[in-house]
Amino acid sequence: MYARRNIPAAIGAAVLPKIGPIIGDGVHDTDLMLWYSGANVVSAYAQAVDVRHLAHPDLGWTMYRFDTGAVGVLEDVWFLPDTTAFQIDERMEIIGTEGSIHIHETHPNLSICDKAGWHSPDTTYWPLLHGTRAGALREELSYFARCVQEGKRPTIITPEESLRAVEACLAAERSAATCRVVRLRPSRA
Repeated sequence: MYARRNIPAAIGAAVLPKIGPIIGDGVHDTDLMLWYSGANVVSAYAQAVDVRHLAHPDLGWTMYRFDTGAVGVLEDVWFLPDTTAFQIDERMEIIGTEGSIHIHETHPNLSICDKAGWHSPDTTYWPLLHGTRAGALREELSYFARCVQEGKRPTIITPEESLRAVEACLAAERSAATCRVVRLRPSRA
């Protein structure tokens, strides 16, 4: 499995004082890899590059080994040139023994040229639709808020599944800091 979530340097600079790219964006693709494979991460090896000397590195590359023998690689670059055409450059590929899946959700997926010039509004994550925020992130947050409000346990992803993704990313960050493979404890799930 391979995934990437890369963003322009200016956006990265605004976030890097708070969180690094391996946990900041890598957690989403780690979660998807866990969900798609039904496997557990048993080890993580990562490298990070610190270009701007902010609180966290500008990019991280992570390699996971799963308990099934599968391998997952994550690319999280928060230092694309600010002139890039991408608001976010994200992809995922899963290559199996009987087929493959290729997901390519790179922005811009819609471009408009009008009197104001060339622009590409977001159509996926947080688009403004008739003056109201819409999109995948709004739906995700609304689902979580409904669960809290109604006192229901989430069923789309459980807190335990989320924790497994966070633990794997934290292991990857430890690996990047020490330049060593980090082994994870067997899953409690």
